[in-house]
Amino acid sequence: MGDHQRSELVLGSRRPGTARNASGAQYRVAVDEAMSTSLLETLDQWVTARRQPLAAKGIKVSVTRGPADRTPAAAWVDFESATRAARLTVWADGQADLAVLDFEQGQEILEEHREITGVVGLDEAELTVLALFQ
Repeated sequence: MGDHQRSELVLGSRRPGTARNASGAQYRVAVDEAMSTSLLETLDQWVTARRQPLAAKGIKVSVTRGPADRTPAAAWVDFESATRAARLTVWADGQADLAVLDFEQGQEILEEHREITGVVGLDEAELTVLALFQ
């Protein structure tokens, strides 16, 4: 795909109280590969972990994967309460859109673009949704 340089991302795992060792503590992957595979997987895992706590607040959560032939790949998370709905659309390259609708007023109360690269960004989007669902 063109003559651009390929960026690399160093991924590693470290548990508190353990030292890194030279063998296997880190590995290199292309940034675009890491984003495309792991961001949407992270989204799936995040929704699974958040589904029950959000249900306890009266918010139904579902995730849907976009068509497999689209690049970049995408998925969206729908949040629904009795009075409001939100959709967080996340593309594998980290781009994201968040929209919140108010059923009672019949209008959109938020539409914004974000960049999400992992759980922190997903948590921030959830906090925005929760604040607007109050």
